[in-house]
Parts: sequence; C-alpha cells; structure tokens
Amino acid sequence: MEAELTALDTATVEAEWLRDLLMDLPIVEKPVPAILMNCDNQTVIIKVNSSKDNMKSSRHVKRRLKSVRKLRNSGVITLDYIQTARNLADPFTKGLSRNMIDNASKEMGLRPIAFLKELTFVSLTVGRSLWRFWVNLLGSLLKT
Repeated sequence: MEAELTALDTATVEAEWLRDLLMDLPIVEKPVPAILMNCDNQTVIIKVNSSKDNMKSSRHVKRRLKSVRKLRNSGVITLDYIQTARNLADPFTKGLSRNMIDNASKEMGLRPIAFLKELTFVSLTVGRSLWRFWVNLLGSLLKT
C-alpha cells in the first residue's frame, strides 16, 4: 500500500500543477473540472476517502495520505478504482507479457516502430518532391 500511496501522491502533485496551468490559460473554460486519478489499489482509495486517521505507519506515509486527501477534498482530483488488468500504467512499473504490453500500447495509442519508419519514409519522399518542385520553379523563374 505504501508504494501505491507514494505514486498517487506524486501524481496528484503533478495533477495540481497541470490544473493550475489550465486555470491560467485564457482559452480553457472555467472552472476546470477535477482531474480523474485511477488507482488499482482499493485499500489506498478507502484510506484516502476515510476521514479517520487511525493508520499505524510512518510520518512520511501519513504526510502523503494527508496531501492526497487535501487535494481530493478541495476538488482538484477525484479518485476512481480501475482493475489492475486495465491499468495503463502497468507497463511502466513492472514486467508484463507480450500480450499485455500490446494491449496497453493500443489503449495508449502507441504505434509500432514499423509504422514510424513508414511515416518517416513518406515524409522524406514528400520532402524531396517539394524540394524538387521549388528547385524547378526557381530555375524556371531565373531562366526567364
């Protein structure tokens, strides 16, 4: 539970910064809604949502818990449970099977490297064609 709470606390600090940034931008509608934080540990969610402070743990854990509670109570974040199998952050934190990595990559919108090579080839081809077009156009203008 301590590792998940530490990760959640770190993520909420980033979410608070992001929300403050959005508040400063004139093109974003106000008020900015709470940022949804998905957590796959039900114990952490229960502890954050509870108002009781009867946890027997170190002061560092209590400080993190208090920090997350404060942001939840002020409406900066909302906590939601997500099943571990559907957690998109898993590939960044632990070793997974090839199938699970492929599924998470698709959910995140990541593309295979072969796709990037094709895209680079297309952009290089278009770039060369445009370059030839401009050289020919400039050459014809200079001849006249």
